[in-house]
Amino acid sequence: MSDADDQEKEPKQQKKYPDPPAWDYKRKPPARTNEGDYSGIAQGVKLAYTLIGPLIAGWLVGYFIDRSRGGTDGQLWGAVIGFFAGIAVLATLMNRPPGGKG
Repeated sequence: MSDADDQEKEPKQQKKYPDPPAWDYKRKPPARTNEGDYSGIAQGVKLAYTLIGPLIAGWLVGYFIDRSRGGTDGQLWGAVIGFFAGIAVLATLMNRPPGGKG
């Protein structure tokens, strides 16, 4: 018989891994601060919608101006003005002190 046949007939032995070493770092448990605090996510969503909202509103105003007057530039200028208005409000919100009004 060949070596391959001998290996097939022998029962497969399970490999035994060594026992893991004893780890004793004596670390302090992590401090749990801000658990369940979603204020950062809320701030990010507020800033995103602050930028997009005036842009869409300006575009809509331009759309209705175009429909009433028959022009084609109202949507573009409404979106541009809305974009810059959103940037201005965004800068105001980002310069506001945290947790305060101002």
